[in-house]
Amino acid sequence: MRLEERFLAALADHPDEPAIVEPDRSWTFAEVDVLARHWAGRLRSKDGSRPAAVAVLAGRNATAYIGTLAALYADATLVPISPTFPAARNASMMAATGVGMLIADVEVSRDLVAAILAEYQVPVLWVDRSASVPASDAKLDRRRSEVAYVLFTSGSSGSPKGVPISHANVDAFLNAALVRYPMAPPDRSVQTCDLTFDLSMASLFLAWAQGCAIVPASVFAMGDPARFVARYGITTWISVPSAIGLAADAGRLVPGCLPGLRISMFCGEALTVDAADTWSRAAPNSAVINNYGPTEMTMFCTEFTFHSGHSVEGPTVPIGHSFEEVEVAVVDTAGRPAGTGELLLRGAQMFSGYLDPSHNEMAFTEVDAPGGRWYRTGDLVRSGVDGLTYIGRLDDQLQVGGYRVEPAEVEQMIRTSLGVTTAVAVQRRNEVVAFVSPAPTTSEPLLLLKEVLPAYMCPKRLVVVEEPQLNANGKIDRGYYKKRATELRA
Repeated sequence: MRLEERFLAALADHPDEPAIVEPDRSWTFAEVDVLARHWAGRLRSKDGSRPAAVAVLAGRNATAYIGTLAALYADATLVPISPTFPAARNASMMAATGVGMLIADVEVSRDLVAAILAEYQVPVLWVDRSASVPASDAKLDRRRSEVAYVLFTSGSSGSPKGVPISHANVDAFLNAALVRYPMAPPDRSVQTCDLTFDLSMASLFLAWAQGCAIVPASVFAMGDPARFVARYGITTWISVPSAIGLAADAGRLVPGCLPGLRISMFCGEALTVDAADTWSRAAPNSAVINNYGPTEMTMFCTEFTFHSGHSVEGPTVPIGHSFEEVEVAVVDTAGRPAGTGELLLRGAQMFSGYLDPSHNEMAFTEVDAPGGRWYRTGDLVRSGVDGLTYIGRLDDQLQVGGYRVEPAEVEQMIRTSLGVTTAVAVQRRNEVVAFVSPAPTTSEPLLLLKEVLPAYMCPKRLVVVEEPQLNANGKIDRGYYKKRATELRA
């Protein structure tokens, strides 16, 4: 079943139930359908054709979600871009996917759109989610695009990698997830991520496929989840684990403060036992579930349900066991089965390959070839009685706010933009720190980097070093810089 068909099925059963709830108003499934059909109709070109790919530029709001449905109704591939990303990055994502039309929220900066169009020229459909439109029985376009959406991850080659996810991939995910995480009206699910992060797709369509509302959460709401959950009647929480620390550090996550939650799901980063226990005490009536899955495996593909007092090996909660249509292998450096090693995945949720085929070379392996190729996650895991436990990365990839960050991409941008010879990007807590030499000649180097890197990739600290620190092999000693980063004052 295609994504828009999931929505249409819920629409048939729950036309008057809320589908999106914002502070000032809400939209029923019927109202979302009307707006999405109207916008989809306006995507048609003068010659009557529809674009093969549609970009949606909107914040965490109803425009983003209705725009998503409009692109699907038009049988186009959805390409989410972000108002928080530099214009050049948004334009490069659009160019890589061959976007033929841009849906832009009227609240988005006109200057940003102009800057994007200066890099990649396409027609713009400005939309206003608050505008009333007449009901339409316009027929939906069908069966052209097999790809539901394309998301971009940080690339080790120095440029982002496009990950096409098919309708079949998402269908396999939802078939497994809907059984595990049942919802029904009046359940409501929080939306804590922007569309450029695939966890947003999971929360959106887990809710919509079951006739339930999505409620976007602002940064301020994330800092006080108890108040937000109580105000909007949230019953399902989906976010990155660092949201727990944000609320706890603000003193807003006390025991029993989230009694209305039934399901709490965390994904995108390692979930520590301490954080899981804190959330479990705050939400005593909720299951606390740790999910895992790279973008290439469609949202997430494993789960482990945490229980306070349950003894686990190590400081992090296991990622558990895989969904039914996902196969798992753990192998050593020679590709042989191992108890601890690299995690390989394959199955119905696995994407077919990157937009740029050159990125596929190191992404797949033919271990156990008769069963087909495996996706190499680059994650080091351990097998045990609780399934799999994430240990860390086999490379230098960083995890910031649930996003994957390749140091090579950040470092290339730093060298190019600041004119330095050496740049080393490492992680300190939930942010990027960069060490450079020689000193940049510009007076505001961080402001310059914000013009070319998304906020989550942009270094929060820039430290000048006299000369690069090398290891015995003459390569950058990343261990040294990681240690230096931890010693920096807050």
